[in-house]
Amino acid sequence: MMNTSVDKPQGVPKLPFICECELCFTRNDKTSSVIKIWATLKKKSQDKGAVVAECVGCRGPLLITVTPDGSAEHISTDKADDLEKGDVKAKVESYIMSEASSESEAFERYEKGLKYFQEGAYVDAFAHWDSGYKWLSRNSNNLILSMGVLNNMGMAKSRLGMPAEALSCYEEALQLFLRNNFADDNMHATFLNNIGGAHLHLGNLDKAEDFHKRAYEIHLANPLSDPNLARRERDNLLFVYQKISADTAKRGNFQLSIQYELLSAEIYERVGNKENLMLNFLRIGNLFSKLGHDALGGSTVEFALDAFQQAFHYHQKAEASPLICVEDLRSLSDIYRRLGRIEESLATLEEMDKLLSNLSPDELTPNLTIMGEKSSRGNVLSRIWSRIFPARL
Repeated sequence: MMNTSVDKPQGVPKLPFICECELCFTRNDKTSSVIKIWATLKKKSQDKGAVVAECVGCRGPLLITVTPDGSAEHISTDKADDLEKGDVKAKVESYIMSEASSESEAFERYEKGLKYFQEGAYVDAFAHWDSGYKWLSRNSNNLILSMGVLNNMGMAKSRLGMPAEALSCYEEALQLFLRNNFADDNMHATFLNNIGGAHLHLGNLDKAEDFHKRAYEIHLANPLSDPNLARRERDNLLFVYQKISADTAKRGNFQLSIQYELLSAEIYERVGNKENLMLNFLRIGNLFSKLGHDALGGSTVEFALDAFQQAFHYHQKAEASPLICVEDLRSLSDIYRRLGRIEESLATLEEMDKLLSNLSPDELTPNLTIMGEKSSRGNVLSRIWSRIFPARL
């Protein structure tokens, strides 16, 4: 009989060991989602050691061979071969637990599922919650527990890269909440928030916006709601706004992007977050500038004029660098000239002069390039004048 009491070889990797079992990985995140348990050392030699371990996620045995420096040379399991690689749904369905037989057992599995979830063992967590909910859905009037289990099942599915299945769980929890007329704003907002998050992962930005907005509005209407949850709903809504703004800007729809930046600005202003508000104003100014340049390319000069006026306005609100504002004013001067509004063009040049006068030579020379040349303030103004009013010079 093999001696099982020998010491572990030098250099054996420390826990947690990385398992390559298909049951223990999510589709998109290849970090280990379970904790591995050292069992009995079966073999030992000078150049190689072997350890048998148990995978907490799939309960399968692991045969791990390691070199003296601690690096793993081979890992195998019994269960992984039966599954298609990357098929997360098969991973979950392959882990079947018997249904709970009572409410107390369902609650016990609920708590054990929480423990597994916290450890990152999402397959195990889902299996415990699912087996408990099957009994609860038919036999129990404990709707609070049922909604909690459903919500957590959705969270497990989400962590396993299954947003559509997660969405189904969240929607079922919300329907149970609404059907029974619960009056818990925090719970209501949580279900709406999670549905919005699932839609976000599915790429349904309009629906994500709708549900996150509804969740945030619940907290706005109830000052006694949980401030931490309110902050979460607010941040999630802001994330969706920024996502839509960035996506629409990439497609060249600067007007729609500006609308979502303005929605973000309203929230930052409401909560007194000046730092993010300033950054928001800067992005709005930049978008108006892009809108103005696009309009000039399409010969819609009047529209470009309005865009650059807005760009200058928001860059000032953002307390942006004077150099950014100078570029806005330069564009405005050029547009006024095209429109024959010479006095306004001259006034804009004077405003540029004031901004430039506040810059030291060290700030001006390395940072501002007009017509392709780094310049002093005097040369900058001279080149701007010659560009806008070539006939005068």
